[in-house]
Amino acid sequence: MTGARVSFDLDDAGVRAALSGAAVRLDDPRPLLDGIGARLETGVAERFARETGPDGVAWTPSRRARKSGGKTLTKTARLRRSITRAVRAREVLVGSNVVYAAIHQFGGDIRQKARGQRLLIDDERGGFVSPRARKGGLQRIVDAAIPARDISLPARPFLGVSEADRAALARIVSRHLREGVR
Repeated sequence: MTGARVSFDLDDAGVRAALSGAAVRLDDPRPLLDGIGARLETGVAERFARETGPDGVAWTPSRRARKSGGKTLTKTARLRRSITRAVRAREVLVGSNVVYAAIHQFGGDIRQKARGQRLLIDDERGGFVSPRARKGGLQRIVDAAIPARDISLPARPFLGVSEADRAALARIVSRHLREGVR
């Protein structure tokens, strides 16, 4: 053979040891999945704080937030606090069990039926009062007819994987394959 030739020997014992260690760590992926789920929960919390979707697009502010301040989707923080993870043998699930989570995540239309409601009117201060807060004074009860109405809610996605999540997940997987659980 004419021309140039390059030859080298590879001591692959280190490579084999690293691959063997990674294989052992992947034999039970639950610790890795728990770390991934924890990062995804953190990402959701960050989106609630910034009021943005996983794609970085700002949520449409709620009417309540526009009128009285505060944050969209956090009047009581129940939805934000409901975000949890469940690690199974080979998967991690991150989500909410709150029944209204889906309408906020995906948006949609709600049709409220007409209904009656008993209202407590405070004639001294003006306005409505909760019957539980009744404390004397000039108050009267009024039966009100509330008409049917349609409510259209925009999507305000909070679940998903952002670019920051992707980078963090890559670091978590890489560290786990190198070092295992810390």
